[in-house]
Amino acid sequence: MKIGILGAMEPEINLIVSHLEEPRELTLGKFRFITGFYKEKEVIVSECSIGKVNSAISTQTMINNFNPDFIINTGIAGGLDSRLEVLSIVIGDSLTYHDFNHEIMKKYFPFRTHFEADKKAIKIAEEIAKNAGIHTLTGTIITGDLFVEDSIKKAQLKSDYDALCVEMEGAAIANTAYTNDVPFIIIRAISDMADDGGHMTYEEFKEKASDESAKIVLGLVEKL
Repeated sequence: MKIGILGAMEPEINLIVSHLEEPRELTLGKFRFITGFYKEKEVIVSECSIGKVNSAISTQTMINNFNPDFIINTGIAGGLDSRLEVLSIVIGDSLTYHDFNHEIMKKYFPFRTHFEADKKAIKIAEEIAKNAGIHTLTGTIITGDLFVEDSIKKAQLKSDYDALCVEMEGAAIANTAYTNDVPFIIIRAISDMADDGGHMTYEEFKEKASDESAKIVLGLVEKL
């Protein structure tokens, strides 16, 4: 199996890249890709950069050039659900945008408001987290081109979408994978609680949270 892994920033992919055998780096469409092997699986890692457009382009570039059988998005997110805490893991079973009119999404392609992750991969990821003793919730992740660090905005997003966490790439990667009929999963570790103190907490925990997400991803690659 050939597995594509995308993370927006270098800290989000560093741990994964460090475990690759025979790593090879190349640039395609101005995006950095690292290929290699992990547990006898061929792996392609992309540093896709921040935001919906960058992550969608990088995902499509990966699909066009490497034809992965499965796509994983790893990284960090702001927690919206009160059950979460910093370094909790969120497994996204449903992805949507919070800054795209859902009536337009239903009326025009992709003719849906949410993108559903691979059910088998969700179960595997949940089992990995459970065995590792990591606090994990599975549910909706929302995506938009906005770093949420405002308690009022957080409350509004939670009320409107009943999502577990918010980030800036997942739904765009899910949308692109869906468009190309490639199964996917989105895994995020909570770096902050998307509130008024969010930026300070993010800066403190972004690298550790990135590694927590990457550990689940490495386990998932082994078991897929």
